[in-house]
Amino acid sequence: MTHLETALSTAFRQICLSKMQHRILNLLADKPRVSRREIYDAMWPHGCASNDPRNVMHVHLNYLRKRLAPVGLDVEYTRGQGYSIRLSAEGSDQRMAAA
Repeated sequence: MTHLETALSTAFRQICLSKMQHRILNLLADKPRVSRREIYDAMWPHGCASNDPRNVMHVHLNYLRKRLAPVGLDVEYTRGQGYSIRLSAEGSDQRMAAA
């Protein structure tokens, strides 16, 4: 996966992502596992104005998951190791049905 500027393109479709979704996806594309702290620092290098930045981060991760699901990708969290991108069985089934 390469760095994204405006959209994620696959053989099946193009997905528009928000600025925050791009930041998270680029970070995940660069490393096999990414910690919550690394995602937080990438999203808000100067700090977050929210009273609950962890919740805001989880909301952005869930939005990203929803955007990636139709093309067979998922953002997976492994306790103690961090987040990673993986192929989703559900998305693979959807792609096969569309073909």
